[in-house]
Amino acid sequence: MSSSVRALVLIAIASGSASFAQQKPAASPERVDYLTFAQGAIPIRVGGAGAALGTSFEEAIEATDGNPLGFALADKSGAPDTDTELIYQLPALTTFDRFAVPNVLETPSPSQTFTKLVQVYGSATGPDQGMVLLGEGTLATHTAKGQVTELAVRSKTPVRWVKLRLVGGIQVTTPKAFFEFSEIIGNGTQEVPGLVDHFNGAWKGKGVLVKLKQEGAVVSGCYDLGGELEGTVTGNVLRAIGVDKGSGVQSAFVLTVAENGVLRGVRSTNKGPFALYAGDVAP
Repeated sequence: MSSSVRALVLIAIASGSASFAQQKPAASPERVDYLTFAQGAIPIRVGGAGAALGTSFEEAIEATDGNPLGFALADKSGAPDTDTELIYQLPALTTFDRFAVPNVLETPSPSQTFTKLVQVYGSATGPDQGMVLLGEGTLATHTAKGQVTELAVRSKTPVRWVKLRLVGGIQVTTPKAFFEFSEIIGNGTQEVPGLVDHFNGAWKGKGVLVKLKQEGAVVSGCYDLGGELEGTVTGNVLRAIGVDKGSGVQSAFVLTVAENGVLRGVRSTNKGPFALYAGDVAP
């Protein structure tokens, strides 16, 4: 697991030309980034050609985990015009006035390059309808770490669903290439999200077995075969700490429940790297 997913725990606890937007020093961290998993931006779908090449919900979380380090978008190489679509649901209507991409840096490899075209679409009605272009930019390689490229803001329409579309690469020198990305930053304003009450039930998946009970903002439950957890809900995100009663090993969880009932988030065991944690509703 890359260091960008590890950094999620730290988060948990403009106008201009779209071509070669101006590179600026990293912005002040005071503004809330509403396009982060920790703020309730839940990945609900992966599409485009990238999905067939191996892009998954893990990469969707890495693009919104608040860590500016780069990562590979897919397991397989793709054509120069490969597009990847990552769709997210937000906890409340959000109006964005700034989008940016940090650390547009190239890996020293002829077959690996950073994404070139970045587009952000949004909708207030659903992931499959009413999408409008909110921002876009054509990236150029940064001259040093810590820089960001501002995307051109095309619309300030309030939205509940966001589609991040990534196309091609900056330096494509081979018939097929691996594409990288870092992070999409989205600042603006958001209506106060209502407290969800769907952390009730059981979920099961690969390496996932968990049962939760929610009372108000407090959630308790059990996981694996001998772990007990407790946590609190803020908006649509549960942050919880668990302890294995047999070994005493602790785990940290940051979880959400998608509209289709799937439990999705990340888990760190014994202070190790955070890994994708997802399961379907179990009997």
